Amino acid sequence: MINGFATYRSEFGDIYEGEYKNGQFNGYGKYTSKSGDVCEGEYLNGLLHGKATCKYADGTTIIAEYKHGSPNGRGVSKILTGDNYIGGFKDGLFEGSGIYEYANGDKHIGKFSKGLVHGKGKYIDGKTGASVDGVWFNGERLNDSKSQCNAAAPI
Repeated sequence: MINGFATYRSEFGDIYEGEYKNGQFNGYGKYTSKSGDVCEGEYLNGLLHGKATCKYADGTTIIAEYKHGSPNGRGVSKILTGDNYIGGFKDGLFEGSGIYEYANGDKHIGKFSKGLVHGKGKYIDGKTGASVDGVWFNGERLNDSKSQCNAAAPI
């Protein structure tokens, strides 16, 4: 059983460099998958658990508190499209209060649930500064079927 610092290379091409306890990733480490995903931070019983940064091969970066392998708590997500999210996460999805900034300069400030804008919020046009206050349900503003805000977690 491995204890202490070690480097592990899987038969699939994944690499973990970091601390072990009882044969599992425990403590600070860096995991690089064959596909190019890199997660560096605190591990507990083989899963990310604590502060970590994950840079995915698709260009997305998530800097957040992780629990049991998924972003849970406050964090930042920088998405390949140029969009950014700052706020809460639950089980890897946007949750609670947050700000979703679109690459075009628009932003949504408000509540999120299961990766979508959901609850009270404000949508601000990045070019004109015009804003719309409202209540959103699963990504769509209530009483306005034309207004949609599809901010979804990248994972």
